[in-house]
Amino acid sequence: MSVLAIIVIVVAIVVLVLLAVGIKRRIEAQRAERARLGREAADHRQEADANAAKAQGLSQEARRARDLSEQHAEAAKEHSQSAAEHAQRADQAERRVKTAGQAAARHDEEAADREEQLR
Repeated sequence: MSVLAIIVIVVAIVVLVLLAVGIKRRIEAQRAERARLGREAADHRQEADANAAKAQGLSQEARRARDLSEQHAEAAKEHSQSAAEHAQRADQAERRVKTAGQAAARHDEEAADREEQLR
């Protein structure tokens, strides 16, 4: 075998070893990347579950607040109607007071006139 053939074989072996080492490193890097991505995916899944539970609790709280708001709005509507009715009754009573006061004044004048006639 000639020296040239031995050099070609040695160079080929070195190239193959370098390729094998490079491939092995690439495979290890891919495994490490997949492991990292798997951990990150698990962490994100855990965060997603925690946020979903939080959202569900907040949704129930929001529903209770909305129900209470609707109850208060209905009560306010009823109170407003009741207040309007009381204001109307008060107006009517004030008109009756005025009318009764005018009638009392008129009768007082009539009484004074009659008393004057009695003298």
